[in-house]
Amino acid sequence: MKAAFSIMALCFAAACGGAGGSGGSIDSRVDAPSSMVVQSVNAVRSSSDRTFAGMLNSVRAVNGSEPVFVDTHLVAAAQGHADDMFTRDYFSHINERDAHLRTPADRAVAAGYGSGFVAENIGWGYSDEESVLVGWVESPGHQANNIDPRFEDFGLAKAGTGSNQYWVLMLGRD
Repeated sequence: MKAAFSIMALCFAAACGGAGGSGGSIDSRVDAPSSMVVQSVNAVRSSSDRTFAGMLNSVRAVNGSEPVFVDTHLVAAAQGHADDMFTRDYFSHINERDAHLRTPADRAVAAGYGSGFVAENIGWGYSDEESVLVGWVESPGHQANNIDPRFEDFGLAKAGTGSNQYWVLMLGRD
């Protein structure tokens, strides 16, 4: 069985536990105000821009945050972690096997992002970008990352197929 862990920022502050979303694994412990969750889910589903960036930025907008933009370094860091989780069949923010890529911050720096502030959302079992984003919106800790006004950049990646897809969203400010 896959262990589920939640958000991890540079300082490893996290809120973990449970499951949520439409068929995938994501964790949360704290309940978000339901009206903001509904508004955020509606923002995902009604976004006129159906790209992940468009849907994420719609969520950020209804929560008063500026848009984030794709950063190729964060995409590379996210893809490396998604591929590693898929290949080695684990679900965690911590890479126990590779010391220099152990944490989200390690992976961002190794990919050339710098030593800025980063956070990571992970998900497993979601079929598409909309469903994993809705899962993250419905998880208070992940949603805190989604809408954190300090972030300026993001990278999204997935590995796997069908119901065995690993998703990684890295958000940062370099």
